Amino acid sequence: EFNHGGRISERSNADPKSAALSLPDREVGSAVARPVKTGAYVANTDDLEDSSDAEFLGKEAECSRRLLLKSKENLDDYEARLRKEIDHFLNEKSRASASISAKQHKGAEAAKVWRRKESQMQP
Repeated sequence: EFNHGGRISERSNADPKSAALSLPDREVGSAVARPVKTGAYVANTDDLEDSSDAEFLGKEAECSRRLLLKSKENLDDYEARLRKEIDHFLNEKSRASASISAKQHKGAEAAKVWRRKESQMQP
């Protein structure tokens, strides 16, 4: 789903290609700008004066599409790294808790043994 600025909103997982088709046309000078795959507005190629403009706009749209894909890949990689770090932290926390519990248990056992020895030593 797109907002009025032509950007994908955070709450949507909509396909940018289909979502771009639902965007309204905009007037740009005498030409009509139409949404493209990336959600950006570009002039209709019929209104362009020469093919180099159309080629440039096509390349610009392709670059925008590639940047979006790269951004998504970077976010996916970042999420995977964060999940790995969180798992590592939770494992370390679990180990530390287990170690503390073991030391507390050993301490309690040692205290019991000490009390027994003390009671045996008293007349």
